[in-house]
Amino acid sequence: MVSSLVVIFAVVELLLLPFLAQAFLWQEPLVAAAWMGLAVKTDGAAIASGAITDALIRAKALEHGIHYEAGWMLATTTTAKMFIDVFIGVWAFLLALIWVYRIDKREGDTVRFSEIWQRFPKFVLGYFLTFAVIDDGGAGVSAIAEDVPAGDQGKRLISRPVLRDDLLHGSA
Repeated sequence: MVSSLVVIFAVVELLLLPFLAQAFLWQEPLVAAAWMGLAVKTDGAAIASGAITDALIRAKALEHGIHYEAGWMLATTTTAKMFIDVFIGVWAFLLALIWVYRIDKREGDTVRFSEIWQRFPKFVLGYFLTFAVIDDGGAGVSAIAEDVPAGDQGKRLISRPVLRDDLLHGSA
């Protein structure tokens, strides 16, 4: 019953929230994208809603002469959702520790690592592994809309490095 309710709710969110984001947040595309990652309950539906939001907002912005780069709203949704999952993993680990050391501990028993391992949700390790493996060299990219000279149809989107490698790693 609970699984069915989660799926039904995710489908409703998937069908409603991207259109609400297009209507109210089309001028704040990263906020809309983060909203999809934070609000939609299941990972698949969140990523799908991020893709729909990306397409809907880019279409609406294009009507106003603003050209957003495809995919960066989807990347924002995915990143927000992944951080939530990692955060859940950290708390799951802490709760496993609290449970075996405080709540379920009997006098004189020693806690074995296997007990913690048994209680920990292993799927969370995939999220940590993803963050450890994926590395863009420290050069994060942000997309911004900027005014361009007259005759260049309104606004356009440009990409620029925001987090330079030398700033992240202390080298000049």
